[in-house]
Amino acid sequence: VHLLSGEDEPSLRNFERTALPKIMTGFISHGITTVRSTSDPLPYIAQLRDRLERGQLVGPRLLITGPISSSPGGHPATTVCRDNPFCRQMGFRVIESEEQARQVVRELSRAKVDAVKVVIDDVFGKVPALSDAVISALVDETHRTGLRIIAHLSVTKDVATARGLLDLGVD
Repeated sequence: VHLLSGEDEPSLRNFERTALPKIMTGFISHGITTVRSTSDPLPYIAQLRDRLERGQLVGPRLLITGPISSSPGGHPATTVCRDNPFCRQMGFRVIESEEQARQVVRELSRAKVDAVKVVIDDVFGKVPALSDAVISALVDETHRTGLRIIAHLSVTKDVATARGLLDLGVD
């Protein structure tokens, strides 16, 4: 899921106060004991996980990825975050090089995420894909930190793309 929602920090904090408690207890009331939230802004999602772990909020165990890694001009920059500066700043990291990929993974590891998420989405053929070298750097650095790496694939991608990611080491 994507748990946190907001156009800016005040609206995100309002969402946390008003809607989120009901969502979290709803998970529990339906027997859902663990939720993986993929692509939420740091530090907010980590703070939420900490509140759950301390018992300050009732809800399932929360696994997080923090911001996702994406290609320049890719999803979500040109889609859901297109008109939202807060989302563009907090929701993802644009990766343009192998070294930048490694830096992003180290940042996420320091934030104690449970996994790293990469987006492989060409936004209808208009966005350059991340190179295999960049994906390999993400995978290598993620595994070096002891984390798993997951991928969001466009619905337009084929099975060969998914197999290629598996060959590169995406979990």
